[in-house]
Amino acid sequence: MVRFFGTSWAWPVPWGTFVINITGSLIIGLVAELSATRALGITPLVRVVLMVGVLGGYTTFSAFSLDMVTLVGDRAAGLALLYGFGSLACGFAAAFAGVALVRALQP
Repeated sequence: MVRFFGTSWAWPVPWGTFVINITGSLIIGLVAELSATRALGITPLVRVVLMVGVLGGYTTFSAFSLDMVTLVGDRAAGLALLYGFGSLACGFAAAFAGVALVRALQP
């Protein structure tokens, strides 16, 4: 149960997968912009290792896909759509925020 505006609200969405994917998106935005500006000495090789290797392993697209299938199988297609679109929208916003944060902190 999640407390939402003072009431208990059942949200059967897998929060772990959601949080990992959103934080991974934020970090990938940070790494992408840091490597683009060569800040902190992030070379193209380090960029690939961090973005594809480390963050690719950290984020969980396969778990996200299974979560969607499970929600649909549980006859919660509307919730599955909300979870899917919410994950995509929040992931995009987090990646954008990572890029924007690095740009804002650049002299």
